[in-house]
Amino acid sequence: MQQQREEAISYVQRKYEKEAKQRAELKRTEQQFVLQEQIKLETAERERVEQEKERQRQMFVADLHQLKDSDRNASEAYKQIKKKSREKRPARDVLELKRSGDSIDKHMAEEVSIRDAGKITVRFTPRVFPTPVRESQVAKEDEYLQNQEVAKLQVVNHGSYDALELENIAS
Repeated sequence: MQQQREEAISYVQRKYEKEAKQRAELKRTEQQFVLQEQIKLETAERERVEQEKERQRQMFVADLHQLKDSDRNASEAYKQIKKKSREKRPARDVLELKRSGDSIDKHMAEEVSIRDAGKITVRFTPRVFPTPVRESQVAKEDEYLQNQEVAKLQVVNHGSYDALELENIAS
């Protein structure tokens, strides 16, 4: 009886071990399948992104070539205008035509010499604050700067000034 019991227990143990191995094998197989599917999805997404990058790159190159061509055309047009302006057809000819009532075509108007560029000198005034000067804020800013000066002097002299001397300094 004892022996039959031990055999039954060992049989049940082997059966549970076999089922556990089968479950583990099934779980591992399912994980491998899911992993393979995930890899396929990521590969497809990566290929799609690469194709989009390549499409964008091609569009950029085409735009760049188009821009270069338009720059060449613009520079050629600029050279032609510059060449025509060197001929210096005076502006008064245009004015005379206007006064006489004759029509002026576009080419005639373009042939008028272009003004030379001038220089603009800019002088900056010193500014304590990082913002532009506002007339409404000038008094407040001056008061603030005076208070700062008084506070610096108090710190340097350890408060040895009396109130009258501080008012003289602030004024």
